[in-house]
Amino acid sequence: MSQEPDYEAQKAELIAELQARGIKHTHENIVRIAKCADDRIVFLETGDEKRGLQHILAKADQFARIGINEDEIVDVVMGGITKGSIVSSQGRDTVNPRPVYQFIHKGEIKYIAVTIGNNGYIVGANPRTKLK
Repeated sequence: MSQEPDYEAQKAELIAELQARGIKHTHENIVRIAKCADDRIVFLETGDEKRGLQHILAKADQFARIGINEDEIVDVVMGGITKGSIVSSQGRDTVNPRPVYQFIHKGEIKYIAVTIGNNGYIVGANPRTKLK
């Protein structure tokens, strides 16, 4: 996973900020954390079969179909959220539709739908091949 050289220091600062804001998290389970342009902190924990990284990795075959290897998924999800643009939503007729992010991966436009909890916890993500 490609992280900036001072990522561990940034991670510690962002976890401290989560704590100061009173945001529920399990710091030892945080796989990746970042601050978005809107000052929101988003974080991915190891999770389980229903949420977090384990839940996302269960869809590794779907990511592979659009050219994203399993070892790239964390970078792609975080990069999509922090550097991509919301261009649509998945499940528009549901209570909590997933925003669909457009971003560039290896020179190609890609789309992923990501559910982020109110606290910044990344619940799930799946690739999209096209927009509706």
